[in-house]
Amino acid sequence: MPSNHASREFPPSSLPSTAGLKRPKRLIVIVIMNVVLALFSIVALAFILTSSKFPAEIVPSHWSAAFSVLVAVAVVVSSVLALLGFPRARWIALTMVLIFFGIIWLHSLLAALDPEGVIGVLPTDRESQKLWAGVVRTSIEIGLNLWVFLSAKTAAFFDSRRAEA
Repeated sequence: MPSNHASREFPPSSLPSTAGLKRPKRLIVIVIMNVVLALFSIVALAFILTSSKFPAEIVPSHWSAAFSVLVAVAVVVSSVLALLGFPRARWIALTMVLIFFGIIWLHSLLAALDPEGVIGVLPTDRESQKLWAGVVRTSIEIGLNLWVFLSAKTAAFFDSRRAEA
């Protein structure tokens, strides 16, 4: 006579297979967000560097611009590789995203805390709110990336890719 425990067990066909685990939707969404924001950053930087509408004081140096473009390109490439399931790309993408958004967060925070020192003028209340909104937005972007790249679903996806290799 079978025990009661046997009736609660799942048949082998209903257990999730680790081989060929589907890409988590959260990974797809975060990669799209990272790629769009990194490409937007490159386009905005190119506009700032080529436009005469910006005062020379706020135009970044060529070295600073080159570093920014390099980090943004690294975010795009590593995020796409992570989306394709390359196990090490997950950690490289997370590192690049933390550097990319971390620099933006730090700059936004410094501008919000000491706008006169960073921007050179005292902002209006509305401009001050925009500076703090940038800090909050970038904090959310960092948090979302940490959540996605460190989640159990994402780890299972990359583990299944590693097992296939």
